[in-house]
Amino acid sequence: MQATRPCAHCCCTGTASCPTQAFCAGGDVKTAVLQARAGDTGSPMTFFRLEYLNNLAIAQLPRPYIALMDGIVMGGGVGVSYHGSFRVATERYAMARAGKRCIPCPD
Repeated sequence: MQATRPCAHCCCTGTASCPTQAFCAGGDVKTAVLQARAGDTGSPMTFFRLEYLNNLAIAQLPRPYIALMDGIVMGGGVGVSYHGSFRVATERYAMARAGKRCIPCPD
């Protein structure tokens, strides 16, 4: 994770186009399971390797990383929010971790 210009902090939010939807709804795990069932085990392993490297980069950022969690935080949304410096949850926040049984190393 490299910034193209210096910044004071990083702020992670859900998509503005779907403000009532989940921060991340586990589509990453669903896709990985479907690929593996079809015989493609390389793509899911590559995806999760890159996802965990991204989580590590977030955890090691030298500046504050703020995750604003509103609604369901699930799947990859857990990784991109929980590894940051600060997590802000609204009254609508709910955490789900459906993928913990089917991925090599849960966050």
